[in-house]
Amino acid sequence: MKISLYFSQLLISIGLFLSACAAGVPTEKIDFTYAFCDGNSKVWMLHKVKLGESTIQDFQKLDGEFLIFYLSGKVVQGKLQDLARGKGKIGAYTLDNENGYVTLQFPNEKWDFSFQFSFEDKLELYPTTESDLKYSLELIPFPEL
Repeated sequence: MKISLYFSQLLISIGLFLSACAAGVPTEKIDFTYAFCDGNSKVWMLHKVKLGESTIQDFQKLDGEFLIFYLSGKVVQGKLQDLARGKGKIGAYTLDNENGYVTLQFPNEKWDFSFQFSFEDKLELYPTTESDLKYSLELIPFPEL
């Protein structure tokens, strides 16, 4: 008796689980725009540059490169000193939220990446075959001073 009761409860549970999965309820699409720009602009600091699995350069201080993503689709890249003087490489970025790609278009080059947020405070960019830049970039938000 206990076995048949257990078996019937198991079948009901499996049935409910499968019907919940196949109910045709559309899932929400994730929009990474605010993760890139925080609703206005966000300053990301280049933390590591990699080629494959090898770290080419590791930045620990504020003397490295920065990327600023704006909600408008503008992106600015450069060293902190250059950005303070209004000198930086200015371009535009587009996000493909569905497939996890971001393209940074500068005047003479196109950086095309697949991206992944490995933690809340780390953005990893992996170059695609279409990218002029062949290095992977690991970005972190501008650190608290």
